Amino acid sequence: MAREKQVASLPLRVELVKIEINMQKQENILTYTVTFEPDQDGGFVAFVPILPGCMSQGETFEEAKENVKDAIAGYISVLREDGEQIPVESPDRVSACVSVPSML
Repeated sequence: MAREKQVASLPLRVELVKIEINMQKQENILTYTVTFEPDQDGGFVAFVPILPGCMSQGETFEEAKENVKDAIAGYISVLREDGEQIPVESPDRVSACVSVPSML
């Protein structure tokens, strides 16, 4: 659409243009700490501490690892659908095992 307007006796042509920007969705890689524990019935249970309630299991360590990846993806998908913030772990986060004396 073009409009002409007189400004100080000079014609000024103004064009209104609609611009659409298509941005390809770039996939980000998120990294989460996962705790794996042997299950009393065999296999492993996997927990994601920064994502409350996000857990999975598998008959082998590798299966539990793949299953928890699916659980994390589902968890994040629900957060996005609900407009919630996606937790991101700090790269400075450190996980370690510590020993304390038993009080038996």
